[in-house]
Amino acid sequence: MYVCVCVCVCVCVCVCVCVCVCVCVCVCVCVRQKTLILKP
Repeated sequence: MYVCVCVCVCVCVCVCVCVCVCVCVCVCVCVRQKTLILKP
């Protein structure tokens, strides 16, 4: 089982108020979660 956490950062640049360009960068980190099996 994997648990993932993503963080996104967006930067927008506008020219003349009417033209905007946005660039988004996302970084995801995934960690494998160990499952414990207990036997009696």
